[in-house]
Amino acid sequence: MNLLSDSFKWIPVIYQGRFRHISLKNLLCKDEDWQISLNRDDMELAALQLVICLVQVVFVPHDGKELKRRMETPLTEEEYKKGIVAFPDMFVLDHPKHPFMQTRGVEGKEVSLQKFFIGLPEKASTSPYAHAFFNEVDEVEKACPSCSAIALFQQATNGVSLGGSPFPVGLKGMSPVTTLVFYQNLRKRIWGNILSKEFLSKKKLYSAKPADNKPTWKSPIRLNGKKAEAAHKIGLIRGLFWQPSRVELRKSTGNDVVCDSCGVKATAYFTGFCQEPSPYKREGFWRHPHSPVDVVQKSYFKFWSQVPTWANLSQFFWEKKSSDEGHSPALVITQHNEIWPGKPISISIGGYVSSKEKVEARRHEIYSLPAGWENNMVNIENLILTAIKTKDILWATLFDLGTMKGPSDIPPLFTKPKRKNKPHPSMSLPNAGTELFLQLIEPEVHGILRNIHWKEAESVRTSFKATLTTIANESFNHAVEPHQHNIRAVPKIVLKRKELKTVLNSL
Repeated sequence: MNLLSDSFKWIPVIYQGRFRHISLKNLLCKDEDWQISLNRDDMELAALQLVICLVQVVFVPHDGKELKRRMETPLTEEEYKKGIVAFPDMFVLDHPKHPFMQTRGVEGKEVSLQKFFIGLPEKASTSPYAHAFFNEVDEVEKACPSCSAIALFQQATNGVSLGGSPFPVGLKGMSPVTTLVFYQNLRKRIWGNILSKEFLSKKKLYSAKPADNKPTWKSPIRLNGKKAEAAHKIGLIRGLFWQPSRVELRKSTGNDVVCDSCGVKATAYFTGFCQEPSPYKREGFWRHPHSPVDVVQKSYFKFWSQVPTWANLSQFFWEKKSSDEGHSPALVITQHNEIWPGKPISISIGGYVSSKEKVEARRHEIYSLPAGWENNMVNIENLILTAIKTKDILWATLFDLGTMKGPSDIPPLFTKPKRKNKPHPSMSLPNAGTELFLQLIEPEVHGILRNIHWKEAESVRTSFKATLTTIANESFNHAVEPHQHNIRAVPKIVLKRKELKTVLNSL
């Protein structure tokens, strides 16, 4: 089960309409129309990111010129063999001494494998965060080596804690946003997200000594409050495959056992894992190449349930700094903009909406910008700002409607709840209206960003403003519809509807 071996076919793809697994060698040495395919978008993105991380450490190009050549021409078999020679047993999922992203000999209690599949309910957990809609606690009781490796990597890199403070999250914190350059061709998509030695040297990144660049399963993290791990000493290999948890998969064998995740038959599979607490200290900030960061707070961006992805689009595409705030896109985006300046760009954005240890939702979206976008950042931000202001005006109008007082004989539309710590019912109006508004304008935002002609940016913004106004009025009507026949509410609704139109027209 060596992830670099040609005999281990673990990358899940659709090819000519059929699902299959291929090896990393197949993917890099051929130029077929592969597309990664699994039953969940987060697992697909995790599989892609795992492949990118492997290629990043094994086949790192010298400079942008070599990177362009790699994108255009598949590796030869000799080039592939030469590249993996230095990693004979580093990425073996079932290695007897140092298995990939695991610790051999963990003695903790065995846990359901489903816990690695982020967002699914856990069988043994009593935590209120461990439950999910539409899913059962025994959906993934056995998984093939491919799905197990991908889920193991995803949990460690982009997941939440496996059980609170004794079980820390990865170098990026809990459920960070992942952004990657998107190409339709899978092989080009991989190379388009590989950083060159020249770029890394210029940014002065990952210059750790070889002794500090061993993966955690070969050089374990120092635990129990002993000497802290210094972020600046964490090398590229160690950081990309950082495993904060002490875990060990439990392997079984059988005849044509069906994987509960991808549905493929396997004779070797995994049924669960054992875990032990693994508290440790870390000093400093490690810059992961696949995630945007807040350069002031030194933290990775996350998704928030009430904030759509497009509202923070600037932090995913370009760098911005001021005295009190600033953001920087993922390093792979920065490098792409330097090597291919002025070209159209598409990026895939994915991650989890989470609160504490609870995963509330998954997000996976692709955004595209036409050529010349980097010189028109102000126009893009103005479009987004107009949409956000419109949403805020709608929310405030609906909130006022729920709490306003009319004539003495007309009480507020909603009254305060008697029970303590219960959300004010007036929140249902603004929430219902803005949720619909955000749903309706999302395709509009995608379409404008993808097709905009920069010379016509001002007329596009005027047209977009008119569209936003129409959608805001529709969303207002949707929110108040349940109260249209309430004689006490009608005067207020009429008043606030008129007020909304006036404010939007003056925006």
